Amino acid sequence: MRIAEEHESIEAVFVEMDPVQDGFSGVLIELVAVGQSYAVVETAAGTGNRLLRFRSRSQALARSLFEAELRPALARSVEEQRCTREMGQHTDD
Repeated sequence: MRIAEEHESIEAVFVEMDPVQDGFSGVLIELVAVGQSYAVVETAAGTGNRLLRFRSRSQALARSLFEAELRPALARSVEEQRCTREMGQHTDD
């Protein structure tokens, strides 16, 4: 995105990650309106390195990519919760 362009954050989600497994402590995933188009921007926490920038005139397309970028994090979160529950059940035995 060019700094001169006005942008409005539509939605932003911080996804915490395991630095050993994933390579960073987390990412900020943003859906922003930029002029007459929309952008999905993914930035690594700590370094500020931009991992992804996608721009489209279609809000629906940008929204679908934004949601797709969140799916792996949500799936990992559900898996971690399941493992934590299972570990808790084994220690109660």
